[in-house]
Amino acid sequence: MKKKSNLITASLLTIVLVASNAFPQQQNAELYDWLAKYPARSALELEALNSRMLSLGEPGVRTLCSLLQAENPLATQAEFAIGGMVLAVTRTDAGSERKMLIRGLVSGLQSGLPVENKVFLLEQIDIVGNDDAVPTVADLINDSHLSDAAIRTLLAIGTDKAGKVLLKAYSKAENPIKLKLLAAFARVQNKNADRLLEQESSSENKAIAEAANASLDRRQASSAKATPLADDTLSMQELTTMLLAPGLETRLSAIDGLMTSGEPSAPRLLIGHLLRIEDTEEIDKTEFALLHVPVTAHLETLHGALSIPRPATRVAILRLLTARRAEQYAGDFLRIAFNDDSEPVRLAALKGLETLGTVDMLPAMVENLPKTVPAIQPALRQAYVTVSARESAQAQAVDLVLAHLEKGAAEQKDLFIPLLGKLAGPKALQKTVELARSTDPVVHDAAQRTLFEWPEATAIPHLLQIAEKSEALREHVLALRACARFMQNDSVSEAEKLSLFDRAMVVTRRPDEQKMFIGGLQHVRTPLALNRALHYLDQPELAFEAAVTFVELSGTDGEQQQPISRGDILETLLGDRLPPETRAQVYDYFDAQFEHNRPPVGFEALFNGADLTGWKGLVKNPPARAKMSSEELASEQAMADSIMQAHWSVENGVLKFDGTEYYHICTQKDYGDFELLIDWKIGKEGDSGLYLRGSPQVQIWDYERPDAGVGSGGLYNNQKHPSTPLTRADKPVGEWNTFRIIMIGEKVTVFLNDILVVDNVVLENYWQRDLPIYASGQIELQAHNTPLWFRNIFIREIPRTEPPFEGDLFNGSDLTGWQIINGQKDGWGVKDGILYTTGKGGGWLSTEREYNNFKLELEYRMSEGGNSGVFVRAPHMGDPAYTGMEIQVLDDYAEKYATLKPWQYTGSVYAVQASSPRVTWRAGEWQKMVIVCNGPKVDVTLNGTKIIDTNLIEHMDKLRKNPGLRRRSGYIGLQNHGSLVEYRNIQLTELRPASE
Repeated sequence: MKKKSNLITASLLTIVLVASNAFPQQQNAELYDWLAKYPARSALELEALNSRMLSLGEPGVRTLCSLLQAENPLATQAEFAIGGMVLAVTRTDAGSERKMLIRGLVSGLQSGLPVENKVFLLEQIDIVGNDDAVPTVADLINDSHLSDAAIRTLLAIGTDKAGKVLLKAYSKAENPIKLKLLAAFARVQNKNADRLLEQESSSENKAIAEAANASLDRRQASSAKATPLADDTLSMQELTTMLLAPGLETRLSAIDGLMTSGEPSAPRLLIGHLLRIEDTEEIDKTEFALLHVPVTAHLETLHGALSIPRPATRVAILRLLTARRAEQYAGDFLRIAFNDDSEPVRLAALKGLETLGTVDMLPAMVENLPKTVPAIQPALRQAYVTVSARESAQAQAVDLVLAHLEKGAAEQKDLFIPLLGKLAGPKALQKTVELARSTDPVVHDAAQRTLFEWPEATAIPHLLQIAEKSEALREHVLALRACARFMQNDSVSEAEKLSLFDRAMVVTRRPDEQKMFIGGLQHVRTPLALNRALHYLDQPELAFEAAVTFVELSGTDGEQQQPISRGDILETLLGDRLPPETRAQVYDYFDAQFEHNRPPVGFEALFNGADLTGWKGLVKNPPARAKMSSEELASEQAMADSIMQAHWSVENGVLKFDGTEYYHICTQKDYGDFELLIDWKIGKEGDSGLYLRGSPQVQIWDYERPDAGVGSGGLYNNQKHPSTPLTRADKPVGEWNTFRIIMIGEKVTVFLNDILVVDNVVLENYWQRDLPIYASGQIELQAHNTPLWFRNIFIREIPRTEPPFEGDLFNGSDLTGWQIINGQKDGWGVKDGILYTTGKGGGWLSTEREYNNFKLELEYRMSEGGNSGVFVRAPHMGDPAYTGMEIQVLDDYAEKYATLKPWQYTGSVYAVQASSPRVTWRAGEWQKMVIVCNGPKVDVTLNGTKIIDTNLIEHMDKLRKNPGLRRRSGYIGLQNHGSLVEYRNIQLTELRPASE
């Protein structure tokens, strides 16, 4: 394995070295650093990444193009980056960046990239192309693999030059290409196109004549509507006219234009448009635009429109008010959540309450739980738990639930009990244990189910007690499974895990239960765990699991984590203790286990190669499960689990279905955005699929079946969006195939055997067609009455955030963690815990890493007439006061600064927002400044008084001079402005991102 790892590392290094020839080493390093952050987690983070990538210029674009090939491990990120840059240069003020990007994309077309990569590049040129791209695209018209894409791109460019090259190409084209060109001429506004179509309409070639006549008909039908749209010169009057046009595409273009116009009237126009339109796509587009323009002055207008009859519009308004943290309307969110007649609207209101809700709303939320329909109850519980956590009111929230449990009707108690598990804590646990002893079967089952999912290890003694005393096999098994979860929990100490193991093994009743805990010992890296595994080697029914656990625990050195030969362990340490049959099983297991089912770096295994840990039987579908009582769901789950055990098994590291009936299985955990890797194999006439977030499906089947027609990988149940794969990439029946599936938001990308078969397509909600796909859900393996085999099931959740930083940025001794940008080394010094400027060299002092959302605290002392500043979210290119943001630091009382503009004084966001009130102390005194950047929100507190409280989105009219307003991450820095300034106690705490 080490040799294989080294080969992979060498391959990656080769890729990087080849790409690095494109432009300087430092910029190459920056590109790879930024590329690793794709896909972005929000629209505004995407804007920041796009800005950085564009700053690398044409060489950077060429390097990204070179990374697109499917075998490249960075291909997906490169596609995200190029697509993001294309989006970024659609701004009206991005003319030079657009031209640069086009040059880079054209270079990619001229390279030796595979066809599918060139099609991708042509699709990007569709969006931003101009006459600079026309000659290269024209050369591809006669390429049988690229002609369709090339013609579409030239039509999208739509200039006179593009039309002329299409006409010129016709005379040299073969008939199949001629037919495509004739269809294109329906959209070419050129008299020569008219003449050519008239001429060819009477051609002796029947296909040519029919194509020409069809294009003539289309030209005549659209001639009254055809209006060429300018790209960069649309006035507000033109955009307003386009907003009222009958064609949807024209209106969508107008929405984009208003979003990027920077005009003060744009928010009003967009809000008015939102309130009168009905098309769902148009509503979504308008909502997105309103998230990126200043709307604070119009919040009352949005709020007043919540009575509008269209549910989709009300949903958009609620999301906009949530994004703007319009806490003054939180009461209306509460009212709508309980009274609106539209389920999506109620769900949007509850989602908004997670952000806007307050402690005083908790009683109403818990009181309305029994009055709410089952489909809404999970969202209401989540809002209740989120508000209580955000407001640090878990104790109050638990007391409210307990009060309702005391006074509520017995048939309603099962609605409140799950809240105790989500809130957790000693009091909630005590009550749940008490309710689990109830003689009422509904209350009993709801409480036990909550205990079985309890997040804290304090539940272990109670779970073991249930496992020991319960006469019901289902309760006994579920309690033990709940205990086994804690064997893998990093928050439980090694000693606690060993104690749990010892107590659990006493109360187990069957070998399969004992196997579960012996396997759990693999997560206890101590010699005592090895001893316990050895103890069970002499028990024939447990010897296999004990041997595997022993080898796993012995296979790494505690300090170096270097693999030791498992053959040596089996031979040397276990010797003759294993019977020949068991020894052969263990060897077979490791042959499969360590060749397969080992997750790549960054992934975790959904299937451990040994048993069904982490999986459960499928209970109906999401809407049906939502309507079940706790008693019904628990009963159904127990039955589904028993069916799973009967029909699904593990053989030599492979998960196998016996082909009986339609018994799906699914992950115990829900997933949101993720990248999934899975190997699968089917037999003749085989049929299966993968359900993502609980909804079907990525298709798997024998493509030679009479009802197939296409290969595997398509989104089979889609109706509005593509449902079939782009190409057939299946291997013959009986051979292993590999899926790589990326799901972000509603969209799914599928690679089958490293070939793209689904390209960023929306997965529709099969169960509730009027709603988007669920935000999270289980991953299911579909069984369709044929034998199936799966292995190597790995998942990487997106994003996987780093632990937040909290601590000192300045160590008080030297410049460790800092770097000087555009200045001299003697411009900064450190003495007695103070960081100071010497007044020499200019430039600025930057942190070595970037930060997104944070609270920055520091103290500073000015000399008379001193001038400095704190840069936040700044890049290393350009003037950080504008390409990032500067919080001004100044001797406000100096006479030479008496005539400055208000936004130039201390605490102001330089050139953007003036500080108020003025609370600066005199030069020579230490002053404390606190800067909070969280999403678009920026707060500045000076000497205990808040002097800035602003939302950057409200300043987008200043974007052209201050492009840094779009940035949501960057370096933190201190300015050297040629005067003595001292800093100390510089501390930073990273924050969770706020809504945009």
